[in-house]
Amino acid sequence: MTPPPAPRLLLSLRDGTPVLLRMFTPADRAAVQEAFRRLSLDSHYYRFWTQHRDLPDSLLTRFLNPEPGLHETWAVLDPALPDEPGQGGGSFWRLEEELAG
Repeated sequence: MTPPPAPRLLLSLRDGTPVLLRMFTPADRAAVQEAFRRLSLDSHYYRFWTQHRDLPDSLLTRFLNPEPGLHETWAVLDPALPDEPGQGGGSFWRLEEELAG
């Protein structure tokens, strides 16, 4: 069974630049690894508290396997270059204790 397509939003930045916002999926594994490799050592440190050039497999797997409402990871892509690693990304993890209240 084929998984459903990841949610996608085509948006425009304030200056009119179009961007594609979409959730990461397991199919994005190579692109996320490549984007991580392209970060500077300072970016590695300030974002992930490490200066390793490769994203640990355990963290990569967490990024690529969202749990709606608990954990999601989104990418910002150039719609004209959909195969490039992207222009940015973000994720959130919600603590399960927050759901109980």
